[in-house]
Amino acid sequence: MNRANENQNPLALALQMWRERESKFPGWHALGVSGDGESQKVTFYIEPGADIGPLQTSVAEKFEPTAVEIMPIPRFRALRPAMAPGGSAGPPADAISTVGSPNGVPAAQTILQNAGPPFTLPGAVPATTLATPANILTVLEPGQGVTARNNRCSETTGTIGTFLKFVDQRPGDPILVLSACHVLARSQECNAGVEISADNQKIISGVVIPVEINRNGGNLVDAAVASLVVDNGIPPSGSVRVLNTYPLDFGMTSTKPIRPDAQARVDKIGHLGKTQGTVVGFCPRIDVDPDPAHVGRIEMVDQMLIESSSDHPFLGPTDSGALVVSGGRPAGLLVAIALNGNSSRSPLGVASPFEAVLAEVSRVLSRPVEMMPLGASTRVLAKSDTLQTAATLAAAAMP
Repeated sequence: MNRANENQNPLALALQMWRERESKFPGWHALGVSGDGESQKVTFYIEPGADIGPLQTSVAEKFEPTAVEIMPIPRFRALRPAMAPGGSAGPPADAISTVGSPNGVPAAQTILQNAGPPFTLPGAVPATTLATPANILTVLEPGQGVTARNNRCSETTGTIGTFLKFVDQRPGDPILVLSACHVLARSQECNAGVEISADNQKIISGVVIPVEINRNGGNLVDAAVASLVVDNGIPPSGSVRVLNTYPLDFGMTSTKPIRPDAQARVDKIGHLGKTQGTVVGFCPRIDVDPDPAHVGRIEMVDQMLIESSSDHPFLGPTDSGALVVSGGRPAGLLVAIALNGNSSRSPLGVASPFEAVLAEVSRVLSRPVEMMPLGASTRVLAKSDTLQTAATLAAAAMP
């Protein structure tokens, strides 16, 4: 047994091998790590049925038997495959990039130009006008479905993870709906004239800003935001109410991100309601197919791996973008799933760390963002509200 690199830790050796995975170990699609120092252990996740002979040989040459394991798990994919009209897969896009508005203005500028009046917390609008059926037709909350569609691509449905605001929120700044990038912003083709609706009902936004997905790898997150125009009119005219509230048994106590340890319990609210899972660990490298039709396989870095409980699945269809919580604090954003028929704790989920999500969204917008305060409420304008308001003002200006 020749271990020429025995002075290197197992993770460093595995990362060297990862760079050659496509040519030498094509069935290897994820790398996990647990422990540290002398107790560090790496896990090679292999596609079932793949030829693992070359990987086994290399592992035997480089690693101590107690420092490594090889585990068969299917590749991680979108929580709901995107389908084109008629049920067939849509055509692949030429590129994944930051989305501009239909008039060619960069998205990071468009989000501010389309913003409405100042953001306010509960109390700024008289309570008697907040919940009357006449002026509240839609309530947005974390865990609800969110759909992106245009006339060129299939629609995709995911989950509202949470709502963000700027740390230094100013008059005219929007509220931001957070979900997965492969739900809200798959490609330039799919985002031209995109319409974002909540639970397949009211259109709430036409402006989406993604964290660009890099086909060459190194992706820290799969995340995007949709801009909501804040309505601070007295009385308010907006027909959508944003509530950053969670079920009492969800245990949310803080908006400060947390990085949970391996074996920590986590909760999620989405397609299957409130569910529980367990953190397996973090994957320094992992290949995922968030949207085979429009995105393709991409490499992601430092992603959380979560297993279901033995009696209930942690995640299911359309859960992409759902918020993962640990210890009452935001921990991650769900982005992919793998069905492991050999495990009682299937399916497995992949989540982008929430701290990285905030950092990447802040980078794209060139301003720091944070979660809306827990329990915060504000009125926003749906797309139809914006058009109606403009028409009303124009009519009033006529002689």
